[in-house]
Amino acid sequence: MPSPAPPFRPRSTRQHAAFAALLALASMAAGAGLAIQSRAAYSAAQAQLETLRAQRAAARLPADTAPPAAQWWDKLPSAAEPDRLIRQMARTAPGSLIRSLSVKHTDAPDRAPSQLGFIVTLDSDYLAFKAWLGRLLERQPALAVQAMTLQRTPEARVDVQLSLGLYMRSAP
Repeated sequence: MPSPAPPFRPRSTRQHAAFAALLALASMAAGAGLAIQSRAAYSAAQAQLETLRAQRAAARLPADTAPPAAQWWDKLPSAAEPDRLIRQMARTAPGSLIRSLSVKHTDAPDRAPSQLGFIVTLDSDYLAFKAWLGRLLERQPALAVQAMTLQRTPEARVDVQLSLGLYMRSAP
């Protein structure tokens, strides 16, 4: 029986050199293509960065156009407004489930805003509480959340302890 033919024919050195040169050429072409793509991506990113820097610089106000302190001060509620805020809180609370509300007034030094602190505890549905708090903060920009504790109850509701601070103009 004749011996089987080898599965491949040995190549000559010349063929190996030609194949190696072809492989090197293909690698160089792929590398050049990647370099071109990288350079284009870098240029696009650089242009976007310059655009964002220009927008940020345009958005900044020069120091001489900053609003005067009097304008900022005038936007704070007066010392007479807390009653209205307390009524608004109670009237719009989710399901009127405010269990307790305590108020503490902190006087501030001359021409500094005074603060009225509220500690509110309530039992509510989470989404209703979230909507109520969002509306309250939207209607009164000088109101700040200082602390909040939420605890889920077995009835799929939340017990909330909320500490709010209302910054106001001190009485002259």
